[in-house]
Amino acid sequence: MDVYAPEIALTKNVWYRSTPGSRIEDRGTVTVDGGTLSFVGKKGSVSGRVVAAGSWASGFSSWIKASYESEGATREAYFRVKDLLGWAGLLSGNKELREALEAAAR
Repeated sequence: MDVYAPEIALTKNVWYRSTPGSRIEDRGTVTVDGGTLSFVGKKGSVSGRVVAAGSWASGFSSWIKASYESEGATREAYFRVKDLLGWAGLLSGNKELREALEAAAR
């Protein structure tokens, strides 16, 4: 079983949305490194210090919810690993990303 070590950066190809239940807003990569997350997509980017993480159920799969601080405000981002047409997220990618974000929040 792989365990995320916070000193090792994790990068995943993801779908992104800024609110629960919304449509996919962007596609890109999210990197968790130390206590921060950085998403760079085709349309924009978000980054900040991770303060909390968890899962948010939507249909047959779940999204990873990350709360982060940016520009003095707490914001939320929702990610789902998109490799293998989304199947990588179901297989283990979402779990790895959630664990990395949870470790970053500590």
